[in-house]
Amino acid sequence: MSEAENSFNPETQQSLQKIMGVMRELRDNWQDGIPREIKHSVADENGTINWKVRHSWFQQIIWAYEELEYILGNHFPGEVKEKFYNFNEQTISKLDKLTTPEDVAAGDEFLNFLIDYLEKELNK
Repeated sequence: MSEAENSFNPETQQSLQKIMGVMRELRDNWQDGIPREIKHSVADENGTINWKVRHSWFQQIIWAYEELEYILGNHFPGEVKEKFYNFNEQTISKLDKLTTPEDVAAGDEFLNFLIDYLEKELNK
């Protein structure tokens, strides 16, 4: 983005902040690790439902990415698209198998990348 294009209107800033909050929640508040049994969309004995190994975690990462792409439109950089493509090829396209620790790490890495990108853009 050029210097004239990097300031967002208040509505766009609010939308980007909201998406960044969702991404932080996905990264920070969902359970790491690989449980002994497959986790479905019901709470376990501890009341935990949000495991990163669940497909819904990956689907929400995709949602956040697509929202960013929609909001930023033509100003969405190729670097971010390339990172998503690599993330998709490495993990999401293979979700017919059980999730591995490497898949979860790739998801966290992609979320960190998106959060860092947004923080830089919003603080210009």
